[in-house]
Amino acid sequence: MDDAGTGRRGRRPAVTSGLADAVKAAYGFSVSSAKDLGGSANLNLLTDDGQRRVVVRVYRASVPVARVAAIQRVREVLAGGGVPVAAPVHTGAGEPFVEIDGLVVEAETFVENDARMNTLDRVASAMPLLGQVHTLLATTG
Repeated sequence: MDDAGTGRRGRRPAVTSGLADAVKAAYGFSVSSAKDLGGSANLNLLTDDGQRRVVVRVYRASVPVARVAAIQRVREVLAGGGVPVAAPVHTGAGEPFVEIDGLVVEAETFVENDARMNTLDRVASAMPLLGQVHTLLATTG
């Protein structure tokens, strides 16, 4: 089991029956047999909601609600400015995330990728988008 930061950040969450039941109750879909996509800061689970593939992200206990709310606000600003970002999947109650046993859980649509950013040409092609991100984020507080 991963304990990033020599335990300072807490252990990486794992799928338990309690977590699976709580996600099902909040979002209406199962993570019991979801694929773990990896990730050092959180648990990322690939599942589906019956209509599309979804990533359920379970943050480490060291990540507070305020941080996840700020991350989601940044995504909103970027999406509003035309930057392609994964669409959030809200809970059945319309909430952007839930807290389950002290862990913040959010979901978003899964975005396929068609290539890796591993050549200078691909990096160069992304530079205008990076500039757009910086411009949009410069307006946030």
